[in-house]
Amino acid sequence: MKIILHKSIENMDIYFKEDIVYRVNKGFLSLTGYLENEVIGKSIDDLSSLLKLDFQIDLKKIYNPYSAYIFTKWDNPKGVNISSRYNEDKEERIYSFKEIENQLLDHILENIFSFNLDYKKSIAVYSIDDYILLKSNKPYIDLLLSLDISTENLLGKPPIFPELLLNCNKNIKYGHETEVPFINKDDSISYFDISTIPLSSNGEEKYLLNVIHDVTEEVNKISLIAMDITEEEKSNEKLTKGLKSQEEMFVNASHELKTPLNLIFSASQLLDQDLKKNSSLDYNNEINYSNKIILRNCYRLTKLIDNILDISKLESGFYKLNLKNEDIVAVTEDIIQSVAKYIKEKGLKIVFDTEIEEKIIGLDLYKFERIMLNLISNAIKFSYESGTIFVNLYYKEGFIEITVEDEGIGIAKENLEIIFDKFHQVNKSLTRTSEGSGRGLSLVKSLVRLHSGEISVESTLRKGTRFTLKLPDIVVEKQEASTSVNNNKNIEEMIKFELSDIY
Repeated sequence: MKIILHKSIENMDIYFKEDIVYRVNKGFLSLTGYLENEVIGKSIDDLSSLLKLDFQIDLKKIYNPYSAYIFTKWDNPKGVNISSRYNEDKEERIYSFKEIENQLLDHILENIFSFNLDYKKSIAVYSIDDYILLKSNKPYIDLLLSLDISTENLLGKPPIFPELLLNCNKNIKYGHETEVPFINKDDSISYFDISTIPLSSNGEEKYLLNVIHDVTEEVNKISLIAMDITEEEKSNEKLTKGLKSQEEMFVNASHELKTPLNLIFSASQLLDQDLKKNSSLDYNNEINYSNKIILRNCYRLTKLIDNILDISKLESGFYKLNLKNEDIVAVTEDIIQSVAKYIKEKGLKIVFDTEIEEKIIGLDLYKFERIMLNLISNAIKFSYESGTIFVNLYYKEGFIEITVEDEGIGIAKENLEIIFDKFHQVNKSLTRTSEGSGRGLSLVKSLVRLHSGEISVESTLRKGTRFTLKLPDIVVEKQEASTSVNNNKNIEEMIKFELSDIY
């Protein structure tokens, strides 16, 4: 990715007398976002701390121009050249900050929160020269907190990881390390997959995009598979070992595939963003077309891997609900509106009808969205051209009932009993028009049961299929703290994952 750096010609000056700020020009305030009264009266050390310069350079020792990163009031990094001069007539020292226009850094910061890494990955951007943290997302902060690492004053400094994690972060380029161990304060062990991608400008590596994912549950799951043999299973040890080896192979292979896939995914997303913004490139050219294929298949592979790992977690009891009181009518309507344009592109229609305007129940929003998107995805796959998908919501005594119905090819009676089984696919022919691993509906059933709900299916060949979801009318008294932000951007990205085997 070729990015050209340009230097700004406007100076941003700040004036000191006896190491105390007494005057500042508008350029400096505009650059940093601070108000005048937030800067005037500060000592040179306080200003250095405010701009998060204290690790990089001692302002008192700047005599020749020095390149560094300062951080604005909103914690956004800015590359600057800093110089100082002394005005003997006014007995003042003047520090000049000249911003270095950096399209690459601006591009990274703008897109760091849109990388589609299943909303759980800890993402951070470091400068390569001095390896200081420039920006991170919320899961990165959550990761540090989970490791009992202080999250105060992180920006502008090297990460305070233990040596093993630190060396992995710094030394891996276009690569990854899996299952890097970390001993917690309670002597338990956490495991992390670590990936890094160097980002270059004019052939020179400038930044490291670092992705860390806590895989402790997956590693423990693999261990449990190997250990969890009951007395009844021991009576048929050979069969048991074969089944466990097969399951372990699926979990292990999925786990190993995920990290290199994330590297491909991240690089492809950066290219996609650059193609959209760079007017000198034809957005419909062969590069863009090929990259879209890469992205689409990254979504498909990520969905497949996530489904395998999530079912494994569900079966082992590791998968937990994050219940909050939500308006299920509004949530369902938002999902329908979000998928409408995708359904229209397939030549289909979707209709939502509800007999109630509002109903608050305890719900894990993220998991409910996955349930609904899987059911809608299934309806899209097997609908006839120009067909309609109907989503209806009813209130029954003690529970909420949601139906997702299509006018498609239907399901044979003999398949209705096994449609929720792992790896089962109704259409197993080599010419089937839609992709899928057969784990989607199995995952849906497990997520519904996790909510203490029920799901059933009715179908008639060549007329259509109706899935009926029932969730208990229960309000939670103690709501779990939210671990992810479910905003419009997140639902859009989730749709790309869940509908990836259709488009």
